[in-house]
Amino acid sequence: PTQTSPVQVDKVILQDNSSPLLAPTETETHTEPTPTVGFQFPLTKDNMLLKGCSLRNTQWIYGITIYTGHDTKLMKNMKPRKTKDGYIESRLNYFLGALIVLHQGLCVLFTVLSSVTQYQSISSTWYLNPATNNTVDFKWVVLSYLTNFILLNLLIP
Repeated sequence: PTQTSPVQVDKVILQDNSSPLLAPTETETHTEPTPTVGFQFPLTKDNMLLKGCSLRNTQWIYGITIYTGHDTKLMKNMKPRKTKDGYIESRLNYFLGALIVLHQGLCVLFTVLSSVTQYQSISSTWYLNPATNNTVDFKWVVLSYLTNFILLNLLIP
């Protein structure tokens, strides 16, 4: 018998325990229009209507909405897309990182060497700004590092 108008029915929905997996779900709808007759409809991808779709040539349907929004399994399993780097790009990134490490190492090495040279030659360079006594302090080390950084910046392409 075909019904042309919707009927108020009691529904029982059975679902397995919550899991983050999308595929293995066992959900069934038990509909009982009368106390003696029961129907069982499995909820699978074959009888699922997704958001934005329209159903045609149907007089009536049973509709169930479960877990919508950001708490759905689909939304929880969505991850940001990973960027794909080719072999050449990854090798270039590796060499660029190695050049940056080499650049910083040379800056530190030349700063230390210039500080040692400056400290050892304080007494013999009396003619270079005698008001400051040519001391090696924090300001001098920072200026020496920045000077070496600028002089060696052509090392990095």
